Amino acid sequence: MTQKKNLITVEGMTKKALLPILGLPSIKVLNKKLKPYEKLIGKKTGWYYDCKQVELIISLLGPKKVIDADTIDSIENSNNPVLRRIAAFENKVA
Repeated sequence: MTQKKNLITVEGMTKKALLPILGLPSIKVLNKKLKPYEKLIGKKTGWYYDCKQVELIISLLGPKKVIDADTIDSIENSNNPVLRRIAAFENKVA
């Protein structure tokens, strides 16, 4: 089985352009998640974060992830109580 690699072209981006990469619903949520890292990330140049800042933001917050249904099934069948609670919560939300 071959694994696909998700490649992202890192370039100067606005907050709005970062939303789909990070899987966040709004700029307000992004601002809240970036708040603890403001000094580390630095100031934007105009409306844009530069390449290094975008790379840092993605590494700090992580890109959007797609989870395979088989992975969720294996978590549900696990005996770990924490994993069972997470799986139960995800089933209620879905």
